[in-house]
This record gives sequence, structure tokens and C-alpha cells, in this order.
Amino acid sequence: MRGIRRFGYGASGVVFVILWLITILVWIAESELERARPVIASAAVETIRKALELYADDVGSYPTPRQGLQALRADPGEAGWKGPYLREDLALDPWRRAYIYRFDGRGIPEILTLGMDGKAGGRGEDRDVSSLTLNVPTPPAYEDAGERLMRIFAFRLAPVCFVGYLIAPSVLRRFRRAA
Repeated sequence: MRGIRRFGYGASGVVFVILWLITILVWIAESELERARPVIASAAVETIRKALELYADDVGSYPTPRQGLQALRADPGEAGWKGPYLREDLALDPWRRAYIYRFDGRGIPEILTLGMDGKAGGRGEDRDVSSLTLNVPTPPAYEDAGERLMRIFAFRLAPVCFVGYLIAPSVLRRFRRAA
């Protein structure tokens, strides 16, 4: 602390800098986790879809909605079942909800998760992840105004303030000497 005081910074300044850095790191980690959840959901949906294909190859049809995705882990009593087709029990989606298993109008099975908001549709973290649209590119989600302002503050304005905080004592000392 003596060296820090010699340059004009007190303990409160050091605490401020440490708290500022911790805040930035936590904010970055949270935003990266939010962006990773749709990717994790896509990977899980693709794994379940492949397991359904293996099941259909062995049994001759997909599990019924009544049998559900549990037929991939436990023998539903169908002839030809050679499972389990998944190594582990079905986990919840990244938002802690069960994956939805249903058939579309053409009889094609669909594995679906409704994203962060739990509602059909949406963009960004709220978008649905479906086995029917896994390979369809999605448009980029635009950040809301609050996130944009936080990015501007955290990555542009705050470093400038920090540098100013470091330089200010020496500049003030020079002005005092000149006066």
C-alpha cells in the first residue's frame, strides 16, 4: 500500500479498481453463458435426433408420442429394440425444461426446446431450437439498448475513466508545482 500511496492512490482507489474489474468479468461470463445455451441445446437436439434414427432403423418406426423419448433409454416392448440408444438419461434443456417430442403434419418427429422465454418463436436466446430447423441459418439477434449501453460503458468509457484515474494525480501535481 505504501507504493500505491506514493503515487497518490489510496486504499479506496485500489478497491474501486478491483471491484470494477470483477464486475466486468462477471458480466462477460454471464453474457457468454447466455450465448452458449442455444448452442448447447442444438447439440443435444442433434444427439437425440440421431438416437431416434437408430431406433427407427432397428424397430421400423419412431417411438409414439405416448412412449416418448424414454423409449430411447428403456425397452418399450417393441420387436427389434437394441437400445439403449442414449448413454445417459435425457437431461433437461439448458433452461431446465424437458425437451418436447412431437410429430409434424407429415409424420416426421421433431425434438424441440422453446428457448429462454419458454414461448414459441423468438430471437437470440429466446429462439426455439428444433430438429427440423437445425441446419437452417438464423439471422443475428440484435442486442437490446441496455446491453448496447453496457457494452459501450464497459469496453470504451470505463477504460478511459480508469486511465484518467491513473493519470490524474500526476497531472494535478504538475499543475500545483507550476502555480
